[in-house]
Amino acid sequence: MISASFKEALAAAVQRNADLIEVYKRTARTLLSRSAANLAKSAADQREELGRNLADFSSSLPADLAAVKLSIDERFLRTGNGDSTVAGGEEKKLLIDALTHAQAAEDEDRQLFSCLARAAAAGHPDTAAELDAFSDQARKRAAWAQDHLDLLALS
Repeated sequence: MISASFKEALAAAVQRNADLIEVYKRTARTLLSRSAANLAKSAADQREELGRNLADFSSSLPADLAAVKLSIDERFLRTGNGDSTVAGGEEKKLLIDALTHAQAAEDEDRQLFSCLARAAAAGHPDTAAELDAFSDQARKRAAWAQDHLDLLALS
């Protein structure tokens, strides 16, 4: 556990989102199969929308909440860990690697947003509700990634 401000934790989520967009885009450019490339492009589009929503949310964060120090798991603040995901190789493995990476990032986002929602709940219930919604969206995206991993395992 490490200490980070609410604002720092959100900034890490925004950066992790940008990193994941790049993973999906590089994967889409590398894949030869049109359907697999479209899947990766679609995931990048979803993440770009999340990025816009997170930026809007971050810009409207109450100042008193932004400065609150939290004790959180340091893995929630990690960014930039997607470079090796698209290093090359068989197309199926490439897509599996990207989806596995995405699923882990979604799970970390879900936990981070849930932690932030609990921290905001007492003084900022509306902010907590928005963070709970971000957490639920991350849960759904993780399930989406798992569903696609399950389908790839069948082939």
